[in-house]
Amino acid sequence: MKLSTSFSVLAAIIPFALAQSQEWGQCGGIGWTGPTTCVAGTVCTVINAYYSQCLPGTATTTPSGPSSTPSKPSSTPSGPAPTGSGLNALAKAAGKVYFGTATDNGELSDQPYTAILDNISEFGQITPANSMKWVCV
Repeated sequence: MKLSTSFSVLAAIIPFALAQSQEWGQCGGIGWTGPTTCVAGTVCTVINAYYSQCLPGTATTTPSGPSSTPSKPSSTPSGPAPTGSGLNALAKAAGKVYFGTATDNGELSDQPYTAILDNISEFGQITPANSMKWVCV
């Protein structure tokens, strides 16, 4: 095969490789105009009508077109099962370090709200929100 022919073939397939969503990236949903295929080892999974996400697993079908909504995979995602309930527990089960939130001083006087913030199965990190921003005078 000539070098120019090899280069032409490579140039023709590059857009398809670049147009794939990474693991945990969006891959479909109503109004979605981005990539609708996932990288190898992941499957485009319908979360709801407006959002589909590339999750670890084995793809059984490949969606096509910007408005396509992929079908649910027949295989289950690989990885450890969550050991607890809550957003932080789910994030850790997915291999993340933590799931966090931001809050401000005014919200810390609300007892039910602070009870949720104290629940480490929901939030593994708390960050100051607007109270840490610079004030322009």
